[in-house]
Formats: sequence, C-alpha cells, structure tokens
Amino acid sequence: MRDLQDWNKQLDLAAKQAKRAREAAGRSAMPPVSARKEIPSAPSSGGAGAEAAPSRPAPPRKGRGARKLESREELLARLLDPTLTLEETSRLLEVCPTTVRRWTNKGVLPCERSAGNQRRFKLSSIEAFLRARNQAPPILGED
Repeated sequence: MRDLQDWNKQLDLAAKQAKRAREAAGRSAMPPVSARKEIPSAPSSGGAGAEAAPSRPAPPRKGRGARKLESREELLARLLDPTLTLEETSRLLEVCPTTVRRWTNKGVLPCERSAGNQRRFKLSSIEAFLRARNQAPPILGED
C-alpha cells in the first residue's frame, strides 16, 4: 500500500510540474501588449469617408460541418419518413437487434448503409415489412 501512495504522489508532482511548464511557456509566447502590431484595415470600397472594419474569417462551426440546403419537398420527406437506427428498428419490431441484422442479411428487411457502414431503415419500409409479415400464413407450430 505504501508503494501505491508514493506512486500517486509522484504522479501528482509530475502533473503540477507539467502544468507550471505549460503556463510558463504560454506567458513567454505572448508578446506584451505594447509590442503587438495593429491589424491593418482592409481598403475601403465605399468612397472617401467610408472606413470598413477589418475583415476576419468566420470561425469554424462546431459540430457536423457545413449545413446542407434542402428543398421543402426533401424536408417533408425526411420528416414524414424518418431514417431509423438498428436499435430503434428492433424496438419497433419488438425483436432483438441480432434478428434485425439476420433479416437484413437475408434480404427480408431492406436497409440502407450510412457513411460508417451502419444499417439505417426507413419507417415506410418497416411498415411494409410489418404488413407483409401479418399477411403471411402462420408457420407450423405457431398459434
């Protein structure tokens, strides 16, 4: 137990030293305020008295990247016939996710693949599958 306590103390000490080194490097990397240069303003195109603010590029968006523009019809189609994950589909069908995978492998249940090669299901295809499944004759032994 003593060795473990010594080890934890050494780790804490090393972390504190690394933090101090980062802080010292950060302070020396920034020049003092008086030594910083002024950002030159962009030439104005509006005439003699018009001054334009310096143009800066917009910061990158956090998240999933650029927004995709979609038409009204595409938006309605996406909202009325959503794409579901394997887990959501298995919950709707009240079966195990492995069963859903097996059905897609056999071609009984249609699916699409995402960019990461994950199965995605349209709600309309699940509804059609349920309708076809309910109209099928019962298998021997089932009541």
